[in-house]
Amino acid sequence: MALGRRSAGIFAAFVGLACEGGECEEDIRAQVLDARATLAIGDATLTAEIAQTEVERERGWKHRRCDLEGLVLVAPEGGALELWGCGMTTALDVLWIKDGAVQRIDTGIEPCAEPCGGCPIVGPGGPVDAALEVPAGSLDVEVGAAVIGLDPWLGGA
Repeated sequence: MALGRRSAGIFAAFVGLACEGGECEEDIRAQVLDARATLAIGDATLTAEIAQTEVERERGWKHRRCDLEGLVLVAPEGGALELWGCGMTTALDVLWIKDGAVQRIDTGIEPCAEPCGGCPIVGPGGPVDAALEVPAGSLDVEVGAAVIGLDPWLGGA
């Protein structure tokens, strides 16, 4: 039994190191989206994956360990969008975007283990065009900053 625990600990340490400095192997349950946009927000530029469908938004970055630069969740018609940290592997900041600008920022949304029934839900408090998820602390922008590069994904909005 002790050998099994030690092996599990070594494996966990190996996986953690693989994602920090070497090649990162993605969890088989993780979604990696092909649609991407280069976004400019304030002085920052990043490449973000685009989640457009209900299924893509629901899966988001669940179980994702590698290449976490940015994920845009395009809001459904009507602009209702809420998020949570269910199944996440790292804390997130969420930038709520409307009319080409950051309308609100929620910082430090912590991962929440599955099953997700007890996970806190965050939302913008009204309709938005999209939400941009980034690893916590990775982007230094303020409310009101222009978001350039999303127009093709928002129907020119």
